Amino acid sequence: MSKEIREEDIVDFDQALEEYKKNQTEETRMRMLGEMAEEMENSVGYWGRMRMKYLEDTNQELYEELLLSWGGMYEHLEEIEKQIETFYEIEKPKMMKVWGLTESLKQQNLAEYKGLENNLASSMREIVIRQFIEQ
Repeated sequence: MSKEIREEDIVDFDQALEEYKKNQTEETRMRMLGEMAEEMENSVGYWGRMRMKYLEDTNQELYEELLLSWGGMYEHLEEIEKQIETFYEIEKPKMMKVWGLTESLKQQNLAEYKGLENNLASSMREIVIRQFIEQ
């Protein structure tokens, strides 16, 4: 009692096999991307990790392109971190002056100084996120 094999069954099997291969390839690709991302997260700083997470969440195509290119993601994140470091070095002293964060204030009213300092840090963080992380 053998069942006759129809051409539709072969086509259905071939399609199912192709779908299976595609899914396996996608799973392997996603696993590789995950491993690469984890390794990258361990080799960059706070701002680099934040930028990487932003790209992963908002621009999957660029995220994958950078991860899969030889050193592309690392170079990108390193450049972002350098830009942020330079921003802090240049802008923080200027902003401290504008905000009145002086040694004199620190000596006269430490609580007010610390409050302003915390507000400045929050403001700078927001600027960095908008100008460098979410660019």
